[in-house]
Amino acid sequence: MKEKTIGIILNKKEKEILKLLAGGFSDSEIGEELGKSYHTIRGVIYDMERRTGTTNRPHLIYWAFKNGVLKVE
Repeated sequence: MKEKTIGIILNKKEKEILKLLAGGFSDSEIGEELGKSYHTIRGVIYDMERRTGTTNRPHLIYWAFKNGVLKVE
């Protein structure tokens, strides 16, 4: 699947999940941090991968930095 960049809009919660994912947090840890279930976090990440055309989590994180969704702090 090819990466998509035009018209992809991520909401605040998705951006927060991406930031934690990029910080090395596991799905369970992200869920605990945000008060969501492990399965909810997995579903959100899967949906972001599908919408962005990425194939896995490292690719999703790369996409987020490349497209300015995440920035180096």
